[in-house]
Amino acid sequence: MIEYRKINPRYREPWSEKEIKLLETAIKYTNDLKLLTESFGRTAKSIEVQGQKLIYEAKTKI
Repeated sequence: MIEYRKINPRYREPWSEKEIKLLETAIKYTNDLKLLTESFGRTAKSIEVQGQKLIYEAKTKI
């Protein structure tokens, strides 16, 4: 894990509620994965997974 964190410093770091709210707002304006990964300092996979969770939660609220 230490070696992987040299490449991806936020590897396995949990998402804070503030980050989740920011991502929720950001994906309303863009789906540019490269921009989101640079903005959040997360991997593309992490952004994808969290985005999918947000979409699923939004669908279940309807």
